[in-house]
Amino acid sequence: MICPSCNSDLNFHKTICPVCNFDLTVLLKFIEMPDYYFNQALEAYSKKDYFSAIEFLSIVKLFNPSDVEAINLLGAVYTDLGNYTNAASNFIKVLKIDSKNSDAKKYLFWLKKKGCEIPIEVLFS
Repeated sequence: MICPSCNSDLNFHKTICPVCNFDLTVLLKFIEMPDYYFNQALEAYSKKDYFSAIEFLSIVKLFNPSDVEAINLLGAVYTDLGNYTNAASNFIKVLKIDSKNSDAKKYLFWLKKKGCEIPIEVLFS
């Protein structure tokens, strides 16, 4: 982490910069926000509160659009909702980021068996 006040490279998470005494509390909360919302999404998903899970995952994706775990979970949510087109779209996004992601491939094979149009090259790339 870089201190926004003095540009010191901090290799640890402290609430006060040891170089300039700048309060880093807000920055640390900002850095931890995607993990917080991902955990909220997991909890909502486990309770079958799919629409809350989608909202939380949308926030995670704002912070990191290529978060494979968040995109995979979003695909799982859409699968459970029966929205196979959006589910497949998310799993294909995962494979564009991580072509060997076994979870995304497993879901895509399952969706293909359910009749969802999945390009064959996506499944075997």
